[in-house]
Amino acid sequence: MMPPHCALCGKESELGDHRGFQLVTFADYRPLPEGITGHPDGLVWFCAVHVDEAKALSHLNSRDALGSLVPKTT
Repeated sequence: MMPPHCALCGKESELGDHRGFQLVTFADYRPLPEGITGHPDGLVWFCAVHVDEAKALSHLNSRDALGSLVPKTT
């Protein structure tokens, strides 16, 4: 699993702390096969500033959603 890093503004977590970040599951989410490590497609981290806007687009695939989101200053 990829550590918390906002896909929109690039904000990173401090010391691997997940507080202030949430994963959003988009329409193209595909879990990884059992025994495979990595980060699944369609599962994207966002900071608290961008997560609500991202959740509103979760019916889209992640690429289209990210293309529709407008960065806000954090």
